Formats: sequence, C-alpha cells, structure tokens
Amino acid sequence: MFSFKKLSRGSLRLRQQLRRDLSSGNKEDIMSVFRYAMTLALVAAVLIGSFGSPALAYRSSTSDCVDRDYYSGCEKEPTGGMMMWDALVMRPVGIVGTALGSVVWVVSYPFAYWGGNTDASTEALVQNPFEWTFQRPLGEF
Repeated sequence: MFSFKKLSRGSLRLRQQLRRDLSSGNKEDIMSVFRYAMTLALVAAVLIGSFGSPALAYRSSTSDCVDRDYYSGCEKEPTGGMMMWDALVMRPVGIVGTALGSVVWVVSYPFAYWGGNTDASTEALVQNPFEWTFQRPLGEF
C-alpha cells in the first residue's frame, strides 16, 4: 500500500511502488496515489501563486488606464467579467454589509452620541457601505 513515508526513500523506489500500486487495481491504492497527486498539485499551486503575486502587483505607467475622480491614480477600464462579478457577487455582499452596518449603527448610536462622535460612526457604518454599494460605477472596485 502507498504511504507518504516512502517518499523519503528516493524517487526510484517511489516510482516502482506507484507502478505496483496502480497495476494491482486496488481501489484504495489508486485513491492514495490520487490524494498524493492532488496534494502535490496544491502545494505547487500555492508556491507558484506566492511568487507570482508581486509580479501581478506591478502597474505599468504605459498601460491603458483612465483617470477618474472616484479613484486615486490610474485605473483600468472595467471588463465585462469584472462587471458581472460586481453585479452578481459584490453588490449583494455590499447590500448585506450596508444592512449590517445600519443595524450596528442603530445599536451603537446612543454610545456614539454620549461620546460625541455620531458623525464618524454614521460615516463609517452607514454612509461608506452605502456609497460603495449604490454609488460606485459597475465593475470598478
């Protein structure tokens, strides 16, 4: 039967064991090989993704982007996929966030009143989520 302890014995023995396990036709052996392959693929994806993130963060000054008053700096024109993601996922999340912020605001308003920061709490809990959900252009984050 395949086990992860056999990995340390070398790649030749591992390949031979994998061949034996797969040729035996035992379902448990095949599943253990499949789990090993999936684990290896996941680890590779995580490692590759962690090295690729800084490269994706780079923004070229010559890219096709549009300056907007809503944003600081230069943003790319939203694509159809970004607009669909915004309309189907992010806007409903924003609606829930606005509702939850409003409930928290109602509960915390007396404390904010006594503390003298009702304007700051209103802006943070109600106004900002509302503007992000309903007043921002579709597809622009």
